[in-house]
Amino acid sequence: MGASTERTPIATTAQLARNMKLFVFVKVFQKRVFLPLAGIYFTTRADFKISDLGFLFAWFALVQIIVEVPTGYFADRYGKVLSMRIGAFLNIISCFTYVFYANPIGIYIAYTFEATGYSFFGGANEAAIHDTLQAQGKAGQYTKLFSRIQAVSLGINAVLLALVPLTYKVDPRLPFVIGMLMYTLLFIVNLNLTEVYEPLNREIGKQRRSKIQSMVHFKKLLPFFLILGYISSLYTAPSDYINILLAQLGVRPYLLGFMFSAASVFGVIIGFGIHYLKKLSLRQYILFDVSLLLFFFGSLWSAIVPLIIVAFIINVAFWRYRRIVYQAEIYEILPVREKAVLFSVINNSSQIFEFVVPLIFGFIIARSSISVAFGLSGLLAAFITVPLLAQTSQLGIRAKEFMQH
Repeated sequence: MGASTERTPIATTAQLARNMKLFVFVKVFQKRVFLPLAGIYFTTRADFKISDLGFLFAWFALVQIIVEVPTGYFADRYGKVLSMRIGAFLNIISCFTYVFYANPIGIYIAYTFEATGYSFFGGANEAAIHDTLQAQGKAGQYTKLFSRIQAVSLGINAVLLALVPLTYKVDPRLPFVIGMLMYTLLFIVNLNLTEVYEPLNREIGKQRRSKIQSMVHFKKLLPFFLILGYISSLYTAPSDYINILLAQLGVRPYLLGFMFSAASVFGVIIGFGIHYLKKLSLRQYILFDVSLLLFFFGSLWSAIVPLIIVAFIINVAFWRYRRIVYQAEIYEILPVREKAVLFSVINNSSQIFEFVVPLIFGFIIARSSISVAFGLSGLLAAFITVPLLAQTSQLGIRAKEFMQH
């Protein structure tokens, strides 16, 4: 399967160049501008208790666990651009529901649309960027060029994140109205993207078994993806608890927007040099990744606001890029045609734990505090890093065995 990755593009040189320009706006508009306020909105306007949020966040992850790989399969078979358009449309519906049905049932419905929407354009977006670069003969520069796209989009997004939370004081629903507008613009941008390759049709799919789909059954690769997935989930699963903790420590909601904005500005700065991390071995990169996470969790455990703010800015800025390096590394190991499925499997490995982690956090918080939940989770992350590093030494060998499986 790995030997048949060369394909003839159906997009022209001009269309490929236009895709690369439009991907900047895709990254701008697909970001949740209301993210700093979501948890606060749910508890103040939608009658959620803090301890109930764990079930809500787990539901989001469960939906993505179910739909992530099938939507990646859809993108490979029927078109990555089509998949991205569907995702943007579903997210428009999610924001509409946040605004007009701000009750527990409405929020769960909105979360379902949002989780499904992000699954449709998550792996598809990243695979479409890789397709475009591959057709331009620049696949080897994926980390560098994708990071620059991310950096430029973060510069624009920094302004939005600073301004949108200010509207919360006028009306708590306004950030979600703006979010609906952003997703509408995302849909319009996606309408102007061009499919790079002919989608893999169902006849090809019937003629051979997808090795990527069978990856979850391949016991020698599964431990690596699962352990890496747990580490990845800690960057995203407890994010709303962070915002609530900062509010409890006296940080006002509108200031959260400035913190996210500052993280975006810092992300712009580091984005133009993130490709240098590709010079690290996979093991060294994992150590770097986990160390930044533990620094952040340690600051949350300390409950020292200035330290949390500094760690928050560094952590959120790096989070925007961390997966790009992993994607590049893993695709080099597994150069398959079903890119959207591959990137979806990488995403899915963390979503499995994004279902579990919020439940654990909710359990600990109900009996202790948010700070303690982050502290204990940080200790567990440090502990499981040892077997993760052990897995990397055999990953290349196991991947070759897998490609021949």
